[in-house]
Amino acid sequence: NDIPNFKGSPFLAAFNEEHDIAKHEIVSKHAVTQKPVLFYAFKGASIEGFALKESNSILSSIDGILMNNEEMSYKHQWKPRDLVIWDNTRVMHRSMGGYYRNARRLLRVQSHAKSPA
Repeated sequence: NDIPNFKGSPFLAAFNEEHDIAKHEIVSKHAVTQKPVLFYAFKGASIEGFALKESNSILSSIDGILMNNEEMSYKHQWKPRDLVIWDNTRVMHRSMGGYYRNARRLLRVQSHAKSPA
């Protein structure tokens, strides 16, 4: 729970007091399809059982494959009134910037269902 952008944050300090460091498998199964999914976030993560330098090297390699592969990527060119929906358990996403001074409105909807209703 060492998030660089929140260093010195009273929120992060209170959160860390109440929660242990999150641990999970890197590869797990999708709750609905049972297909393998990569549960991965390179920033602030490490692989248990590996030295930090080796862990960072492995995660950096994965990051390079995932974030620089045009065949596995979709870049949305935003237009007014666009709506994009994705399965957060199967899609890695990040901002590519480009909105700078433009107003943005982001809404998040999350299902807590473990399987389809």
